[in-house]
Amino acid sequence: MAADAGAHARAGTPAEAAANADAVVLAVHWTRVDDGLAQTDGLSGRTVVTCSLPMSHDDTSLVMGLSRSGAEALAAKAPKANVASAFSSVPSEVLFGVFEGLGARRRRTSCIAETTRARRRQLRR
Repeated sequence: MAADAGAHARAGTPAEAAANADAVVLAVHWTRVDDGLAQTDGLSGRTVVTCSLPMSHDDTSLVMGLSRSGAEALAAKAPKANVASAFSSVPSEVLFGVFEGLGARRRRTSCIAETTRARRRQLRR
């Protein structure tokens, strides 16, 4: 992606990156979500794709997920953003054997969960 961006690629803070983005990928440990959001303007009007699983600090257990998803909690923290969870429901390592058994040449993972019906319909298109 950086190679495709060429001279348009540049380094910046999370706030600078989010300020000019239509979509933001939030890929931090769950314990750092609040810190990540604090470094932005709240992501109002942006699509936020998160792959952050709501895991405890030591990664031994989920801190939520039986009655409320991490995406739902993130949407509550960034109420003016459009939040989608992707790539986080199954660790990719679990799928390696499946791809090898099928003789697949490329490994593909695409797991999406969405919090609103309208966004689910939009993502299906």
